[in-house]
Amino acid sequence: MPEFVHPKIAGWSAFVLVAGAYAIGLITSIADPDMWGYLAFGYTFWTQPGFPYLDPFSYMPTNPVWIYHEWLTGVIFFPLYASFGDAALQILRYGLAAGALGFAFAAAKKRGASPAAALLGLFFPVFAISAGYAPVRAQVFTYFFFALTIYLCEDCRKSQQFKRLWLLPPLVLVWCNLHGGFVAGLAIIGLYGLGQALSRRVFKPYLLILVPCLLVTLINPYGWDYWPYLIKAILMPRPEITEWMSLWRAYKLGQAVLVLPLYIGMLPLCILFCVGPLRRDRTAILVLAATAWMAFSHVRHLPFMGLAMAALLPSAAGYFWKNNLRGKVFVLFAVIIPLAHLTIINGMVAYNRLDSPGLFRTPLSLEVLPSSKVLGGQMAYPTTGIAFLKENGISGNILTEFEWGQFVMWTLPDSKVAMDGRYETVYPDSVCREFFAFVYGSPGGAQYLEKYPHEIALLKTGALTSARVKQSPEWTRVYEGDGCAVFLRKKNS
Repeated sequence: MPEFVHPKIAGWSAFVLVAGAYAIGLITSIADPDMWGYLAFGYTFWTQPGFPYLDPFSYMPTNPVWIYHEWLTGVIFFPLYASFGDAALQILRYGLAAGALGFAFAAAKKRGASPAAALLGLFFPVFAISAGYAPVRAQVFTYFFFALTIYLCEDCRKSQQFKRLWLLPPLVLVWCNLHGGFVAGLAIIGLYGLGQALSRRVFKPYLLILVPCLLVTLINPYGWDYWPYLIKAILMPRPEITEWMSLWRAYKLGQAVLVLPLYIGMLPLCILFCVGPLRRDRTAILVLAATAWMAFSHVRHLPFMGLAMAALLPSAAGYFWKNNLRGKVFVLFAVIIPLAHLTIINGMVAYNRLDSPGLFRTPLSLEVLPSSKVLGGQMAYPTTGIAFLKENGISGNILTEFEWGQFVMWTLPDSKVAMDGRYETVYPDSVCREFFAFVYGSPGGAQYLEKYPHEIALLKTGALTSARVKQSPEWTRVYEGDGCAVFLRKKNS
């Protein structure tokens, strides 16, 4: 920070700015579709005998074993939700988000950043980080443990005292049962070992601790089978799902349109720091390069890059100011341009969110709204179609939209679904391909209606799925309203 700014004034100003920005970024109440899958699994775990190795929710062909990498999340979420309602899950989300930000801040300070610089390091990637906190998903655990892993690795790197690395195996043990994102934590540990080796510093403790960290991942309900599933899940393409698209593909398709501009501001900052003040810090360069690649490859990984930047860049920010004082004005402007770009994008996102009616009205609620009540880009649920089915006592095999499947599982426990967001954890590749061929009108999609024992269709009005069912003589529409339509197969109507 410039010397003429009093440290306390700078610190408190930065705190207010960051706290306000994250309040705007994190406060949201539209329930995420994956949350209902966690609750459905948790309900089954706590109320049925034995561990649910077989999927009980679908009438389609399923995998021989349901390897659910988020199983422990469901086990935790269900009793919290059942006992305390929406607020418990939202408070957990906010608490884990605060913890992740706190560890990124602590890592920046551990590297020598002033409190004000460390706080500003959190401000610029604010909406890149906040993007991962849809309410409420297993990723909230991953971001918390990811930031904690960076902090522990940095603490040991700075102090050259490596006993705290033994906190990592129990951390990974819990993490690997909460969410498959634990692989990012293993990668960070490995990158610290490699970076320290390239810097000719002590590196063996990082590589040695990887052995118990890998071994504890076998302590899960699925044993060794967890890893073959996980490798396949990491490598498999998911072109139909926005969060698994590359930033460029998502932008071209008009989805997540502000994510690419955020990245365009973040990447030059990382490059400037890596060729400038961090050029001898091989570890930081490796971590920043890896998270930047992850973020570009998949929309869902942008928060990793934001947290890595917040932890690793602030301590070196003074380099650019000093270079400016030496007359190298172009160095200062080189970093000011992406900072200004990020500030403008952050301002646009903040304005759009503040312009949304009722943003702060229900910060502890998890709203399930029909299409008439959501804003552009928000998740709409088939609440009126669900109500119609309940009121008329209709149950059976329900063909529904991909993003509605887990909500239907939770709200209509007497019915089963064709496909849902659990994707590769439950369904063979062939079944997934057939479903998406039906959804997108690809060759072979028309046979999907005839091949499987669908009895009810709960679909979006105006969508290709509804049009296909409507055209079939085997189906009749019995309800339509507020963004959804219900069809019954005629032999069951």
